[in-house]
Amino acid sequence: PAVSNDTIHEPNRIQVSAPNNPLSLPFELSYKVGTSTNKILALQASSMQIAEEKVGDLPLYVFTEEGIYALRAGSETEYAKTEFINFDKIVNPNTIAVDGAIIYVTDQGVHLLKDTTSTIISTPIHDEAGLMPAMLYSCKMMRSNQFREVIFFEGTNSTTKAYVYNLDTGYWSTRDISGMQISNDEIYTFDGTQIKIYNTTKETEQSSPSIEIKTRPIKLGNVEFKRLETIIPRMTMTENAIIILDAAQAPSMKDEQ
Repeated sequence: PAVSNDTIHEPNRIQVSAPNNPLSLPFELSYKVGTSTNKILALQASSMQIAEEKVGDLPLYVFTEEGIYALRAGSETEYAKTEFINFDKIVNPNTIAVDGAIIYVTDQGVHLLKDTTSTIISTPIHDEAGLMPAMLYSCKMMRSNQFREVIFFEGTNSTTKAYVYNLDTGYWSTRDISGMQISNDEIYTFDGTQIKIYNTTKETEQSSPSIEIKTRPIKLGNVEFKRLETIIPRMTMTENAIIILDAAQAPSMKDEQ
């Protein structure tokens, strides 16, 4: 009501921006996930190379205190339905999308979720009591595209040791990733006191990653309007920053199909 200035806290709600307008947040594109007391812990979008007619079919996975849900897209851009997947509760807010699957961590171990089927893949690195390494509760997950590996890295300033999972063979190994190229453009180094990240594309150094963007496959507009402003951004707000596409400065994509 106009006379009220109350703040409503809804930790189980996802707000999606309007088509072609990331600054418009219509209520009809607002989705509740689970019960009113449920809390969203993380989001992860599926990503893989797919045919054009399949664009938008891959779901957005929502990790909550009540379990995992999938938001599936409708005929346009909004999500048509919310589907409950399982009761898994993540213990690490970091997740990663690989080849159309999602990798996440619960107190049972590392899971690989393919559509609606979840499989524990970390059994080989559990100890004799069946417990998983403690570092998995807080580690970062990175992908080495060159070798098709997922790297579980604690990210502290004391060690560059990591667990490595090979996507093709399913084998686990341990490795010191100092100087190893990650995600095709980052190299981690360790000078004995601090871990540093070098970006080989921009030739810059930073002490830690500053922002992350998550998207799902999207379509451009028709042939007459193939411009960046027709893209529907999926933005992830971090603790420090949010990225917004400035459509006014976007170059024409008509000849770059």
